[in-house]
Amino acid sequence: MNGWFHGPPVSRPDRHVEVPAAVQTHVDAEEKMIREWISDMYLDEKFQRQIQENFETDCEVELRGFLKVKQYISWVIFISQSKVTNRFLEHWYFSFRKASMRRW
Repeated sequence: MNGWFHGPPVSRPDRHVEVPAAVQTHVDAEEKMIREWISDMYLDEKFQRQIQENFETDCEVELRGFLKVKQYISWVIFISQSKVTNRFLEHWYFSFRKASMRRW
């Protein structure tokens, strides 16, 4: 046999092994994020049942004050300072802003 695969072995560097970062469970991280963004009343099971019943009856639901005010404002600032190219996001932002202005 002949060919490039014959010859002395080539020395190779040791493999790089990533040290795993401290892992937070998916549920803990998700719950923390939910509690940071979603108003407390929407986390109440009785309120969630009421929303479900309203949705089943009316086939729609309006979630006033769903986001915490601080998070909502930070989202509005972020969106208003970025160049929105996605038409869906642009439509959502202006609809959301128009609806929120009625509340303020």
